[in-house]
Amino acid sequence: MYKRQRYRYDILTSRTLSNISGISNLPPSNINRVSNRGLEAQVTYLGRINKLEFNISGNISVAKNKILFMDEPKPAYDYQALTGKAMGSILGYHFLGYYTQAEIDDPSVPKPTVGTTRAGDLKYQDTNGDGIVNVDDRIVLKYPNLPNTIMGLTVGFNYKNFSFTVTAQSALNFARRSAAEAIRPGLNNFREIHEQAWTPENSANPSFPRLSLAGTNLNDPAANPSDYWFKASDYLRIKTAEFGYSFPKTFINKIGLQGARIYVNGYNLLTWSLKEKNIYNTDPENTSGTDGAGFYPQTKVYNLGLQVSF
Repeated sequence: MYKRQRYRYDILTSRTLSNISGISNLPPSNINRVSNRGLEAQVTYLGRINKLEFNISGNISVAKNKILFMDEPKPAYDYQALTGKAMGSILGYHFLGYYTQAEIDDPSVPKPTVGTTRAGDLKYQDTNGDGIVNVDDRIVLKYPNLPNTIMGLTVGFNYKNFSFTVTAQSALNFARRSAAEAIRPGLNNFREIHEQAWTPENSANPSFPRLSLAGTNLNDPAANPSDYWFKASDYLRIKTAEFGYSFPKTFINKIGLQGARIYVNGYNLLTWSLKEKNIYNTDPENTSGTDGAGFYPQTKVYNLGLQVSF
């Protein structure tokens, strides 16, 4: 087991300066400071019950961090400060529901200043209470886009000539959002989730806002992040599994072989979302806020093989 608290300073970062200064493209400087603390542990157990041999090995890595200082202009509202939050945190809107036609017609209901709001659009919180919804209403979203806990487990069995091994992995406490062609309607082929969009007939329990072109309102997941688009992405994945059978020596030696084993295995066999349903059908290991173009898909692979030794 390994436990450590670490203080990192002089982290290289880009600089920011008000546009009224007339100065741009400042050189990066070593000014950021981050506090890190966490632990790593691995436990392995080998056992035997009569002719059954087994092994269990588990590992966990927990790493929590907090930004102590960053080159961040003082925000208009304290709730928008990223200093003091975890790395990977971003600002976004808080989802309240979908606008109804009655709310559209009610001037007392806060509405976005971007585009024309219609029934079925995403309704976000007016955090500062000024009667409109704009960038000043964004808050630091609950989960960063980086997991702080990684776990793995490998279990193996051997009984007579049979063997079985399975490995699982998990990541916890992070959120992801899809963007561009991965989710936005009209930029690519429509996806199954778009069939569950808000319509007058599907206004009770939609899974997607009213279909509209990107940039015409706050429904755009790329330009306007929110906790509606950020889905808690904790997952458990069966990474590998293998079942094998070793032929008896008495049989193998008769045909001039030292050993022979037949096996079947697979990779990326199953993935479960642990907190929220993966309604966008994207890989939880993909980078958040992208269309996935730079991420090679995790392929599900099955193999049938024969190992022979002479």
